[in-house]
Amino acid sequence: MLQYNIQKLKNAIIDFYNITHLLISLYDDQFNVIYSYPPALAPFCKEIRTAKRLFEKCLACDRYGLTTCRERKELLIYQCHMGLTEAVAPILEGNDVIGYLMLGQTRTESHTPRILECIAELPAAEAVDREVLIRALNEIPPMEHEVLSSATRIMEMCASFLCTQNIVRAQQNPLWYKVEHYVREHLASPTLSMYEICRHFSISRSTLYTMSKESFGMGISDYIRACRIEQAKKLLQKKTLPICEISRLCGFSAPNYFTKTFKQHVGVLPKEYVHQVFSDGTA
Repeated sequence: MLQYNIQKLKNAIIDFYNITHLLISLYDDQFNVIYSYPPALAPFCKEIRTAKRLFEKCLACDRYGLTTCRERKELLIYQCHMGLTEAVAPILEGNDVIGYLMLGQTRTESHTPRILECIAELPAAEAVDREVLIRALNEIPPMEHEVLSSATRIMEMCASFLCTQNIVRAQQNPLWYKVEHYVREHLASPTLSMYEICRHFSISRSTLYTMSKESFGMGISDYIRACRIEQAKKLLQKKTLPICEISRLCGFSAPNYFTKTFKQHVGVLPKEYVHQVFSDGTA
């Protein structure tokens, strides 16, 4: 199990994307995705995954890359079943692999003919639109082999940076995981607080504060508030509940306090947020 500073982790991964414009994901040692940026799949991969058999092939490719990287404990560059280029770098703590960085959804000019062959060879039974795939493929700018190699080496350096800076490390003490689970299970309770958590886990305020800063990148009160706002945004996007009910489900003592807190953190009132989301078509 990984322990990580989520804010610093996000910053590092977004920095990598800003430099390379390549999707990158962090996996833990059990091959679970911790964080990806950009969060959405490229249109090409999204269309491929509409077919169940092809979706299973995508997952098998990911498992192959992660498993092989774990065995070799070194950078792995390979092509997925549709010919796109992917790479996995291990995050090493001593001689142990504690996680992985994976980049994907890219292509080199030399592999493009093979990708087009894969599209043409797709069985008619697969529910994918080949014209959509070709258009989506053209939206993925081809990279020169040297540029891609440089990007993978930067990813290796990023993997090392995450570990040496203690942004990602092997979990020695599962307390942070238990606290995270407890907070998310009790968001609706207005009494959820630092004091309640300290009492429940029989720990001191200083221990909780240190754990929270190291694991969540913020104090526990800020983390609880951030989780409540995150949950409120999800409920608002469903457009099925009134503001007062969302306020209650997210543990705010009064709708007015919820509205005020929401605007402080999101920049708009809850109703304005709903209008903004649906007018942008992002929900």
